[in-house]
Formats: sequence, structure tokens, C-alpha cells
Amino acid sequence: MSSRKFLRAVTKDRQRLTNTIMSGFGEIPTNVMWPLWLLVIGYDYTTVGAVAVFTVLLRIGFSGFAGRMANRFPNKALCYGAGMLFCGWVPWIFGESIALIPLTILTWSIGNHFRSVGLTSQWYDAKSVSSLTAYEATLCVGRVLSILVCVPVLMIYPQYYPWIGAGAFLMMALYNFHVRHVAPDPIQIK
Repeated sequence: MSSRKFLRAVTKDRQRLTNTIMSGFGEIPTNVMWPLWLLVIGYDYTTVGAVAVFTVLLRIGFSGFAGRMANRFPNKALCYGAGMLFCGWVPWIFGESIALIPLTILTWSIGNHFRSVGLTSQWYDAKSVSSLTAYEATLCVGRVLSILVCVPVLMIYPQYYPWIGAGAFLMMALYNFHVRHVAPDPIQIK
């Protein structure tokens, strides 16, 4: 793969590029560092471990439902997913009750599936190495930017941590409110 094909795949569609960076940014507080935040705000290790197990079980249980819904609304999947992820964060802005955890996990499980389907469909339609490499590279840009924001906020101002996830996914939902169709990437591997 040449660097020219890679750069063309990255810069071909500004909306796709922005969505990928925002998605990578939102993944860190929602999928990676959320258990750490629960520890910082006072939950014990047993509770956080139980939450992790519960999360996996809910994601497995609702994966089929989320997949069917994403298939019914393919052009809106990214917007709906980002909206559900935002809704999962909103209660945490106003309180830190353990009763919020099941609702949050359920909302995030379905929202993550929608977001993932919507985002990957924008990249995988080309089925080229340059497109797939560009997808992973731009996702990593968002993740690194998120780590640079999340870690200091988590350590210094943990009460503001939910605003990071909520803000990232609200921006993504608003950005994708009017979805346009993306033309397939002409770069194909022979």
C-alpha cells in the first residue's frame, strides 16, 4: 500500500474522517476507562467486577436486537448509536447511583452496536487495505486525543468525567443528524 492511497483514503470523505475521530474519542471514556471512574468515585472492586461481567452479558444478550435494528435503519445507525450513548451518560451528570448502572450498560450496549455498524459501513464498503488502514489509524487518533483529555480529568476533576462521554456522543449525534450517502472508495485491491 502506498502512502498516496492511504492519504487519499483518509482525506476522501471529511464526514467519515470526523466521525471516526469522534468515535475513537468517545470509546475511551465509555468502553475503556469507565470502570476506573467507578473506582475513583467510590465503588469497590467487587462492584466494578460485577459491572464488567454484567456488561458482557448484556452486550451478548442484546447484540441480536441491536443488529436487527441497525439493519432496519442503516443510514441512521451512527446517529442513533451516538444518541443512545449520549443518553447513557446523561444520568451520570446529575448523580452517581448504583441503580443507574444497568440502564447505562443496556443503553451503551445497544448504542455501541449502532455506532459500530454505522461507522464501519462507511469504511468497509471499499474493501481495500488502504481504506481499512485509514479507518484504524484515524480511530487511533481519536483514542489518543481522548486519553490526553480523560486521564487528567479523571484524576483531577472526576465529577466532570461524565461530561466527556456525553459531549463526545452529543457532538457525533448532532453531526450526523442529516446523513448523506457516501460514495464507495474507488481504490480497490486487485
